[in-house]
Amino acid sequence: APTGIDSPPAPPLVMVDIKEKNQLSASSQVKNEWYEFGVDEKVCALLRKAEMEHYIPNFAFHQIEFDTLPCLTVDDLKDMNVNRVGHRRKLLSQFKGIETA
Repeated sequence: APTGIDSPPAPPLVMVDIKEKNQLSASSQVKNEWYEFGVDEKVCALLRKAEMEHYIPNFAFHQIEFDTLPCLTVDDLKDMNVNRVGHRRKLLSQFKGIETA
């Protein structure tokens, strides 16, 4: 019966695996995850500048490229789960200032 006390190690093992993965290539792994989805590094830079980097996965998942940012609408941002009105307005104003070639 004392082994019942020792049964919780399973979750910590999962945590250890995650930490080991992150230690191997901490910052490059994060970038690579976004690239797998096809996000543009310029999109990441713009979101960081606007202090909205927490939306990078949303933009990555929806494969938003830098050149298409000025074309995004409020509805697009809603579809991408940018739920706060202030965030949507701030991002849209940032996107309008982009010069496309």
